[in-house]
Amino acid sequence: MNPNFNPLDHPDAEVTRAYFCQLTGRSKITAYRHERLDPEWPKAIVRGKRVFYKAADCKRYLDSVRTREPSQHYS
Repeated sequence: MNPNFNPLDHPDAEVTRAYFCQLTGRSKITAYRHERLDPEWPKAIVRGKRVFYKAADCKRYLDSVRTREPSQHYS
C-alpha cells in the first residue's frame, strides 16, 4: 500500500468514526453528540456495530470548520 494514501482524497471511500475523530481531535462520545446536534457533521453509515462516514462528507466538514474557526483546532 502507498504510505501517502489519504482516504479523504478518494470520492467513494469511507472512513471509520475512530479515524474521523483523530482528524477532528474529538473523542468518540463527542462525535456521537455532534452527529445528533451539528447539522454539518457527516451522516453516519452504520454496518453492524461499526460506524463509517463518507470520506467526501468528512473532507467537506473539515474544510467548513477551517473556514468558520481559523484560529482554533477543529473543536
